Amino acid sequence: MRFLPFIAACILIALNTTPARSQVHFEAETQLLTATEGTLPFWLHSNRFGMVDASSSNGLLRLQSTKPYEGSGLFDWSAGVEVLGRASDHSTAHLNQAYLKARYGAFELSGGRERLRLGMYQSTLTSGPFQYSGNTTPIPQIRFGIPDFSPVPFTDGYLQVKGWLSHGWLEDDRWVSGAYLHQKAGYIKVVFPYVPVKGFAGLLHSAQWGGVDPDRGRLPSGLDDYKDIFFGNAGDESAPKSGQLNVLGNHLGLWEVGGWFDFGTWNLFLQKTFPFEDGSGLAMRTPEDGLWGATLYRNDRHPVETILYEFYYTKSQSGPGPSDPPPGYDQPNDPRGNPFGGRDNYFNNGIYADDWSYGGRIIGSPFFTYVDGNQNNPGRVINNRFIAHHIAIGGYLSNIPLDYEAAYSFTRNYGVYGHYTTSIDPPKEQHSIYLDLKTPFPGEKRITLKSRIAFDIGEMFPDNAGMMLGAEFMMDD
Repeated sequence: MRFLPFIAACILIALNTTPARSQVHFEAETQLLTATEGTLPFWLHSNRFGMVDASSSNGLLRLQSTKPYEGSGLFDWSAGVEVLGRASDHSTAHLNQAYLKARYGAFELSGGRERLRLGMYQSTLTSGPFQYSGNTTPIPQIRFGIPDFSPVPFTDGYLQVKGWLSHGWLEDDRWVSGAYLHQKAGYIKVVFPYVPVKGFAGLLHSAQWGGVDPDRGRLPSGLDDYKDIFFGNAGDESAPKSGQLNVLGNHLGLWEVGGWFDFGTWNLFLQKTFPFEDGSGLAMRTPEDGLWGATLYRNDRHPVETILYEFYYTKSQSGPGPSDPPPGYDQPNDPRGNPFGGRDNYFNNGIYADDWSYGGRIIGSPFFTYVDGNQNNPGRVINNRFIAHHIAIGGYLSNIPLDYEAAYSFTRNYGVYGHYTTSIDPPKEQHSIYLDLKTPFPGEKRITLKSRIAFDIGEMFPDNAGMMLGAEFMMDD
């Protein structure tokens, strides 16, 4: 997205000329990260919006200016610019965020790079969300929709909806260069009368499409092709053979269901996601796959504010059978039923060979193990069959004062079904832990001191201990 610097310049001008009644927020942050091994532990680099280089020690400097929504009036606008400088084995200086948003009532139009986590979750202690977790540098895109649950007219607020449609641009430096990202979502929330319960259900759909393949040349990317991407149709004769037999592009998505339960001081959030990558997954042939989550939380400052448990299961993937029938197969009454449609191979794709990644990192949950590629070999998801438990707790100790978070993750990893690499046999187990602490600088509430210690113990990554030390300065103009 080569026009990001232009967007950033426009945003800075807008922030500089914002009327006095509007508030602009400034942040400056520095961090140092190091570990006993050459690489960083899992929870020092994962879900950090691509800021941290996992391969070495890091020195980070982050500068950010934002104009938030003012929260009043039918029309409002918001903007933000974030510059990241990093000294590491892969040093960089780039715009990590540059976005402009406008809101009219419940509707919002936004453009640029913005930190996003897509899907339902209640706390930042989450290890997900499943499909779009915040593990990569923000992907540039244009988005329109209703970002927050809003009441449906004439339902007295008992029925609420949210959803969006977006078009994004993936990077040029990948196997299929300059591919597009299509996303859409729709969610409904029901507020039950007379009982403290709210339920939700929704669908999140993403697709990689277009771009230039080094072997196949330019892939279908016109308006007619966009229609096929939107509705999940097969491509025409200009599409690769797999895009004619199945659907055009690389499609993935998930169904989500869950709800909130109000117990007075405490609240409970429950969720279940059902991932899919083809017709068998869309039909929920293996409903055990996905994320099962429970978050117990309260809305006031307390020594224990949030307790979270998440369970991932991704081993089934519609079964071990071949994904497609062999040539000439014509036995609809096969006594085995339908032995095909298996090996959904989450986040992997044969044409978009860098898979469900951006900037060398997995876009989805970081529990999916991704190995970055180079000019001659694309990156690959080498582990998408696993069982994971993620337990976390967070709160505030007012006597110190101190915000804290602590989390423990356990995974048992089985590799993939064998499309591109062999399965991990026997499976490898991994333990990852972190403790995060934040406290105001004595006598200066605008400065926050930060630290995180993290440990890896197991077979997937080297046994490792690491630490982050940082300071953040915040000011409202």
